[in-house]
Parts: sequence; structure tokens; C-alpha cells
Amino acid sequence: GVGAISVARALSGTGQADAIAAAIALVGVNFSVFMGFRGGRGTTVSVFMAVVLLWQLVVALGLLWLVVHRLTHDNFIATRVNLLVMPFVTASLV
Repeated sequence: GVGAISVARALSGTGQADAIAAAIALVGVNFSVFMGFRGGRGTTVSVFMAVVLLWQLVVALGLLWLVVHRLTHDNFIATRVNLLVMPFVTASLV
């Protein structure tokens, strides 16, 4: 995913090309031609692409997860809070 984004940036230099390359890389991981159109969940690829595309989002959500987890001692709740808050944090950063 990071490689695809890097190539897209080198060739195009636009954010739109970065996003398209990221989406194609994620589809390639989730529905690999080499594995009979089955594959992983794309979690690791998504996180690394987010670090490249919008590292502030990863830092903000990571800190939020840590705070909620410290308060509740529950991974499930901390993750669900992140999922609910992520669209708003993304919109504020873009």
C-alpha cells in the first residue's frame, strides 16, 4: 500500500492519485488474484496507508484509544469509540 502511494505520488503528485492507489492496493490485498480472489482483511495495509496519507489521524486516534482504554480497561469499548469518532476527526483534519 505504501509502495503504491509512493509510486502514485512520484508519477502524478496529486492527492487524488494517492487515494486511488490506496484503494486499489486495499482491493488487491482483500481480493488477491493469487489466492482465488480471497485474502486478508486489509487492516495492516489500511493503517500503514493512513500513516502515509494522513499521519495526524493515526496519532489522534491512537491517543484517543489509549485514553479510553486507560479509563475503561476494555479494548472493545476503546475500539468502538475510535470507530465512531474517526469520521469527525478525519473531516476536521482534511
